[in-house]
Amino acid sequence: MDPVVRSSGVPRNATYVTEYGVPVIDAQTQICGICDVRVNEGTRHCKRSNKCVAGYDHFCEWLNTAIGSANYRQFYALL
Repeated sequence: MDPVVRSSGVPRNATYVTEYGVPVIDAQTQICGICDVRVNEGTRHCKRSNKCVAGYDHFCEWLNTAIGSANYRQFYALL
């Protein structure tokens, strides 16, 4: 069985990568496989902005940036 399906309970389908992304941060070493840098726990790699974002929530198309812990308050105030 696919380890991603086992851990998340979400089966892969044709739109899996666009909806859920591909896990690129190694759980043991906490190193992003794309950026090749060590990151904190809770950091995700944003496919749209192509950078690691601490506390990643989503990518905002209106602001054209990834929303994470560093700018979540400003994003919420904008709403």
